[in-house]
Amino acid sequence: MSTPIAFVPPLAPSRTSSQARTPRVLLAQYGDGYEQRLQDGLNTRGLTVTAIWGALTHADADTIVAFFEARAGVEPFTYTMPPSSTNRRWVCSEWTRTEIDDLASSITAAWREVFDI
Repeated sequence: MSTPIAFVPPLAPSRTSSQARTPRVLLAQYGDGYEQRLQDGLNTRGLTVTAIWGALTHADADTIVAFFEARAGVEPFTYTMPPSSTNRRWVCSEWTRTEIDDLASSITAAWREVFDI
């Protein structure tokens, strides 16, 4: 597999962006409320991120949207999500662009950490 391209947005996402972890767990439920849980694989605690750019010029918004469209939710990219110092691999599966006014746009993007080799 080839090395993913680095995502270098014109501006960093806002500090209001959020990060979440939902561990992947195999769950077997039995009678009387008993259950058994087991981690599902090696990399079970990947991050999901909602990256938000609150006010971008239309040109900067075009650049970010073009990057996501070129990857089409399939090709991973690398990015260090502030305030972290760890460069991770991501796939952006959903993004929304909102026109604020004649001069500005905002973007909200859903990223999921991937562990491709």
